[in-house]
Amino acid sequence: MVYAASDRRTICYRQGIYNAGQPGDFCLFLFFHGAGERGNDNKAQLTYIAEPLTRYLEEEKIKCVVLLPQCPTNEWWTNKPFYAVAPESPNKQMQHAIELLDAKITEFHVDRKRIYLCGVSMGGYATWDLLCRRPDFFAAGMPICGGVDREQVVKLKDVPLTIYHGEIDDVIPVSCSRDAVEALKKAGSTSYRYMEIPGVGHDVWIPCFQNRKNFDWMFEQRRVDR
Repeated sequence: MVYAASDRRTICYRQGIYNAGQPGDFCLFLFFHGAGERGNDNKAQLTYIAEPLTRYLEEEKIKCVVLLPQCPTNEWWTNKPFYAVAPESPNKQMQHAIELLDAKITEFHVDRKRIYLCGVSMGGYATWDLLCRRPDFFAAGMPICGGVDREQVVKLKDVPLTIYHGEIDDVIPVSCSRDAVEALKKAGSTSYRYMEIPGVGHDVWIPCFQNRKNFDWMFEQRRVDR
């Protein structure tokens, strides 16, 4: 599928609709892929998340809209340097993703207390970025091997977070997540979980998605007025 944004540019995305016959409103799960899945085939972004997430939603009979936008080749979800967040000016790829998200929330009458955000690597940075832009919007976030400007993290003091990183990541240093956790601690947060996986490198998303308890945690969360 292709979404036409307000600037007349387009963004490729895949959409999954699960358990539409179940009672109640849809929840929504937005996933940001990593740099290796960029392109315009509208398929690569499914590589790591689609199978385990689909299996989980079908087994648990969760009524959910899943959005998987694809970032074009040589583009990025966030401004560089990745850890710097400028809330007033998302780059064009993030702006397109935000517009897509808002359109689907309206289209499917999504329960606004059950909107979830996850991303890996480049998408982990994007997850942090969008959480900081909308700290009162998401029920929960799961940034995986990403990083964030420590000065922004105070905004997320009350947001439920599961933060994943591999101990021996040689692409995005584990210090990026450790620094975010330290900033959350200093802010007084009690709403985060930090999972640093010993002996695992950059592909820490594999054990993350294989552990269904992470999906249990995510879909148990409900946004509260903060």
